[in-house]
Amino acid sequence: MVTIKNLEGVLAGEYPIEIIADNGSETKKRKITLKILHPEFSNYEQTISLPTNGLKGVSAASSSLNWLENINAESYLVEVSKTPSFNTTVVSEVENSLNLDLINLESNTVYYWRVRPDNSCGNGLYSEVFSFQTGITECSTFSGTDFSNATIGNADVDVQVAVPIPVSMTGNAIISSVTVTTDITHARINDLIVFLQEPSELGSNNVLLLVDPCGATAADISNTTFDDNADIFSCSDNTPAISGTIAPQQNLSSTVGKDANGTWFLGMYDQVRFQGGQINAASITICTSVENTNVPSFISTDIVLDGNASYTITSDNMNASSDSETEAEQIFTLVAKPKVGSLEKESIVLNVGDTFSQADITAGKIKFVNTQTTSFTDQFIVDIKNSANGWEIR
Repeated sequence: MVTIKNLEGVLAGEYPIEIIADNGSETKKRKITLKILHPEFSNYEQTISLPTNGLKGVSAASSSLNWLENINAESYLVEVSKTPSFNTTVVSEVENSLNLDLINLESNTVYYWRVRPDNSCGNGLYSEVFSFQTGITECSTFSGTDFSNATIGNADVDVQVAVPIPVSMTGNAIISSVTVTTDITHARINDLIVFLQEPSELGSNNVLLLVDPCGATAADISNTTFDDNADIFSCSDNTPAISGTIAPQQNLSSTVGKDANGTWFLGMYDQVRFQGGQINAASITICTSVENTNVPSFISTDIVLDGNASYTITSDNMNASSDSETEAEQIFTLVAKPKVGSLEKESIVLNVGDTFSQADITAGKIKFVNTQTTSFTDQFIVDIKNSANGWEIR
């Protein structure tokens, strides 16, 4: 047994150690790794990185939180909330890696996030709080127009015949979600494999939408939309056998984050001879996340006041405005309190997550209260949101 003492002053981390045993006639060497962890995290602050603080237009469909490794941590508690107070959370997960994927957030919404490093000796200190705003979802539909190869004959031809319909997309949209709509006439759809093929610039990857669906007598796929958020389909005993909005065989989310530009193909393979069919319609809807640009304008000035005094903040000190929106629609949320003084609304101390409006400032309801007698510099942090959800952090 090896005992190592007096490690309180040793930095957290992993240390290689070589142990040499010698009995006078032979020598043995062993290498071990000593991992040192401390219950106190004051010297091991946690840093978070992406999305950067104040980033706008983050994809609501799929995004990722990233942070730096903490050498005193074995795991990380990641919290995401709609309020900087974190009174309630939309995500609270323990991660062993340095990132966490987020899916299906609300669009045009501000989220706050933080990370706490933990180890078997104790819990650490939360990182700085970062915030980001998801984008506004905009969707465009592109339809196939060339159906010259849309028909499979019923003659004795080779099986596995592809019928691809080209769908050209423009606009340099970065995909946040995709849905595909088609209409197919075929007497036995259980012979079919229906697929979406990405442009050659993306590697011509296939996403399977249907594979051998339904029974031997089921016919036609009528006005059917494939959507990852839909339910798994069930076949009808009548014609058409499949219709409405259904989940694809493989997730279309594999296209998220890619540039939509290029020629996509909607196609089908007919796996049995003598059963002809055709694609009657093909369209692809691409949704992307765009930044809300209707942001408030903000002007601020420094405040200088005497010791042990209070100061009523005026519109000259803090002024948020937006076109066609009133002062009451410019809402400030307190993200970080003053470190020495306090911020008050009508003599009530404001805490992180509390709000006030530009109208409150104009009415003289917001004060900075100083109880110190010596000079100091202080600050507080707010973000501002107007009635159109335009958002800035200050």
